Amino acid sequence: MAKQKSKPTISRMPNSETFLKETDIDQLADTFFRSETLNKFGREQGRKIAKAMALSLVTSQYLDMLMLETTEPELELELYELEISPTLH
Repeated sequence: MAKQKSKPTISRMPNSETFLKETDIDQLADTFFRSETLNKFGREQGRKIAKAMALSLVTSQYLDMLMLETTEPELELELYELEISPTLH
């Protein structure tokens, strides 16, 4: 087992303070509505589903950002060497 220290690399990703300001949820919902063929549920219901999908995605990304910002700047990754057995179990 070997330990390796590395810093998370996120290129050009906004921080949590600007992420919500820069995110257009309505535009993302429109994209989901068009790409997921949600119109089969009707325009009103399809739009509600698309908006919920957009909010879910943005919320998940926002939570990930907050967790990354609050954890230690260096993450310890433990790399395990795999043992390959010649027999099947």
